[in-house]
Amino acid sequence: KNIYPSANYPTWCTPTAKIITGAEGTFNDGSGNQNYLNNQDCLYLIQPLCVTFISLSFDRFDLATGDLVKVYDGATTSDSVIGTFDASNIPTTSYLSSGPNMLIEFITDGSANATGWYASYDTYPCQGSKILTEPSGTIVDGSQDCDYANSISCLWYIQPVGATSFQLDFTEFGFANGDAGDYLKIYKNSTVVSNLIGTYNAANIPTTVNVVGTKAILRFATNSTSSSTGWALNYTTTLTGIENNLSEFNAGVFPNPFNNDATISYSLSDVTNVKILVTNVLGEVIGSYNRQEVQGNYNLPLSSFTNNLSQGIYFVNLNFNDRATLIKIVCIK
Repeated sequence: KNIYPSANYPTWCTPTAKIITGAEGTFNDGSGNQNYLNNQDCLYLIQPLCVTFISLSFDRFDLATGDLVKVYDGATTSDSVIGTFDASNIPTTSYLSSGPNMLIEFITDGSANATGWYASYDTYPCQGSKILTEPSGTIVDGSQDCDYANSISCLWYIQPVGATSFQLDFTEFGFANGDAGDYLKIYKNSTVVSNLIGTYNAANIPTTVNVVGTKAILRFATNSTSSSTGWALNYTTTLTGIENNLSEFNAGVFPNPFNNDATISYSLSDVTNVKILVTNVLGEVIGSYNRQEVQGNYNLPLSSFTNNLSQGIYFVNLNFNDRATLIKIVCIK
């Protein structure tokens, strides 16, 4: 009989990391149909292209006492440990990375051994839903340097404690032309239709989107046909509370309520980057002001960068050197 392979079997494992790049797959400790060897310290690096998250599970796990498997959330043993498993702590679920790399380390001692382990993994460009609690950060579609995947649906909830509004600044936006089935929807507070801020695709490309609410929610969906380069954005949050107390700037809007016009006043003790956005209750930008200004007292008419506001409620987002506050104003004419 012919037996394959005819040599170099089992493959065993080596201290040099085995690089695994497929979008999904299986791998094992390398011992084949034999027990694994003693005194090993071996590495397996799952590092696929075009993904952001890796999900790992063990299909078989049989270790002798004193041997262990470590799973790291990253590409090195200096990264945080997702889990450490041994004969008394057998993995029973799936383990998810927070990024596009996952390292598995297999360590055996000099005594007993056993049949070893088999593992399988899947990869994803984005999670089903992800909650973000930092007041600022970056969100990407998850396709890395590739075009985004087909048939995906993912949600991001931006919800820092004390949030009153959000500014989303898009740094990349590439969607398939003529394909309404690929889109990014942005909501305030919840995903009911009445809270939809906008639907964005190749025919409606966003630059800056302002969301007035306690949460900003992004829904990214693609169909099964075409794709493109995807999107990325930076977000900042206006918070209530002492962290954003801007009393040293003496910032305010008066009169409030107002009839025809109002004045935004503030004082600067040094050169300051001043950004002001006026939005309506839907989060649409009505006017913007962005300048570097020197020390002094300023009184800026609202009408100098907005155009004939109608009766209603508006929000003035004041940002001084990236410190922000939000003021609600009412036009009563």
